[in-house]
Amino acid sequence: MLQISTNEFRAKMAKTFNKVDDESETLLVKRRGNKNMVVLPEREYNALAETAYLMASPANAKALLDAFAEMDRGEAVEMTVEELKKDTGL
Repeated sequence: MLQISTNEFRAKMAKTFNKVDDESETLLVKRRGNKNMVVLPEREYNALAETAYLMASPANAKALLDAFAEMDRGEAVEMTVEELKKDTGL
């Protein structure tokens, strides 16, 4: 995680945003006397928000974790999107 002071962030904002985006980094903006702030690329935020949404339901979280465990054990079946559609009747 990159770190920067508020003053340095203010002075180098455009360059800092480019670095955060180009390197898919997270930036901690340290604020004296205030709570620190975190800056991250929108795609990273969206991924975190989607993960939180999917894991919010205990049943969905269990199904996902079970699927990951199945993959780790080598028990997952690989198929194309078309095969999946046919298999599920979509």
